[in-house]
Amino acid sequence: MSRLFFSPQMMRSFLGGLFILLAFSAGARADTLSASVDRDTISLQETLTLTLRFYAQTSDSPDLTLLQKDFDILNTQQSNQMRVINGDMESFTDWRIALAPKRVGTLEIPSFTIEGASSDAIPITVESQNRAPQNASSDVFVDVKVSKDSVYVQEQILFTIRLYTSVNLNGAEMTPLELPDALVVDLGENQYQTNINGRQHIVVERVYSIFPQHSGELIIPSLTYNVSVRSGQRDPWSDPFGNRRNNLLRLRTEEQRVNVNVAPAQFSGQDWLPAKDLQLTEHWSTGTERLKVGEPVTRTITITADGLTAGQLTPLSLPAVDGLTFYPDQPQNDDQTSNKGVKGSRIETLAIIPNRSGKFTLPAMRVNWWDTESQEMKTATLPAKTVQVEDALGNITPDPLPVPPVENPPETTPINTDMESTTPDIRVVNVAPVWLIVTALVLGFTTLLFAWLYWQARRELRAIHSFYIAEKTQDHANETAAWNELKRAAANKDYPATRTAIIHWAQAHWQDPQLQSLQAIAERSNNDALRAQLKKLDEILYRGDAGSDWDSSELVQEINNYRRQKHHRQKQQDSLAPLYKS
Repeated sequence: MSRLFFSPQMMRSFLGGLFILLAFSAGARADTLSASVDRDTISLQETLTLTLRFYAQTSDSPDLTLLQKDFDILNTQQSNQMRVINGDMESFTDWRIALAPKRVGTLEIPSFTIEGASSDAIPITVESQNRAPQNASSDVFVDVKVSKDSVYVQEQILFTIRLYTSVNLNGAEMTPLELPDALVVDLGENQYQTNINGRQHIVVERVYSIFPQHSGELIIPSLTYNVSVRSGQRDPWSDPFGNRRNNLLRLRTEEQRVNVNVAPAQFSGQDWLPAKDLQLTEHWSTGTERLKVGEPVTRTITITADGLTAGQLTPLSLPAVDGLTFYPDQPQNDDQTSNKGVKGSRIETLAIIPNRSGKFTLPAMRVNWWDTESQEMKTATLPAKTVQVEDALGNITPDPLPVPPVENPPETTPINTDMESTTPDIRVVNVAPVWLIVTALVLGFTTLLFAWLYWQARRELRAIHSFYIAEKTQDHANETAAWNELKRAAANKDYPATRTAIIHWAQAHWQDPQLQSLQAIAERSNNDALRAQLKKLDEILYRGDAGSDWDSSELVQEINNYRRQKHHRQKQQDSLAPLYKS
């Protein structure tokens, strides 16, 4: 195997080019400003959080006076971050602004401008006095809400649990929601303020998506909140937690019941897909007007459903087309979650290799689904697609023309029977034996066939090997960048940033975007020492104790030990023979 040697000058050039590439990728989304809110429908007594993100580092700040017409600004936080996603470096600046509405109605968060980039305006619906939950007179209480009391099987239910407190808390822990006959997806936790009966409360809200798997009655059991309450007055916004004497409370939610119906008789589709919306989209790696024989082209088909997980989306039916060979890749599933539910997507990628020139039509694709809003069956469609394939000379074989029917019989030629008047025409032709011709043709065809098969196999092996190496390198780069981000946050004793960095690292380490909390990471690690350190960090964050003397180096060391174990196992796997020798 040959080796490559780099001179110092070549190495400097390479590193310089790499720096320029990273800088270009970091600036690919520069001059972009986005705006988002955690909730777009609130009551007059509640608060919301506005997040502005500028995709670059900047010293400018948004003009927040534009908000003062309709909102009171309660708190503002700014942060600068840098991360690597799928090999692309991304740098951005965030502003998080806590807002309280001034009036009832449809308010608007205006558009902001930073360095020439503008964000979109966001409408906010503000309702009048919110419904006071039961036990609202208590200092600490819980309330639950179910989005629907009657659904179809596998239809999404939003289950919301809210913990209200008007006093100082030192911690709160809820028993996990487990349902044997349903799929449960944790959509995350959110905090805001509200005013109930003239008293200011902090609300800790957690939302779950529930997908019942069987018809009948679904029972959501009573859940227990273990709350540690400390005495003394406090500012509910700036210091919701503390370290004083604690009183323990056990708060229980009410049991909820939901009627689950079978799929309606009006649905005639092959697979039952209840959703708010479902879309089919496609993308081609190149134009389809002039494809080449033997050159692959990639077709990517994405099915996206609002109200379904990616695991509920079934594979698409891909009919064969004469003249085209299909090589399907492993499908990719992705779930996007918010407090409004789950949006799942299934991405199917096909490598298509034309075997001959001509015009080919890929038939239309259709997916029937049930609209849970309008209560009717709908069909998502990808129209038929015609591709043109040319040969090596740039020619496209036309469609064969129909053979016209014979209308009149052919004229007959009279036969001369006068042997004496006929001049004989004698030709001598030397013809090779038939078996020799057939043997030569068979040998030539066999040689060409084996040569073509060898070339195709070697080409596919190289492509598979290159894809494997690139994918492994990319995963390692993502995990390494997340690890460096984790170490920086821990060294700065920025515990919220450390928590975020640990989640990013865990998602890259296990290749699982569903890891959204420290508790989930601790369970996934199956490591007692790491689990104890993650629990300590969670407790500090829940108390809001930013000035804690906790030494995060032990947590960093435990994570580093876990990484080394994986890298050791990976080296043992890499010691196997390569796919092919170069």
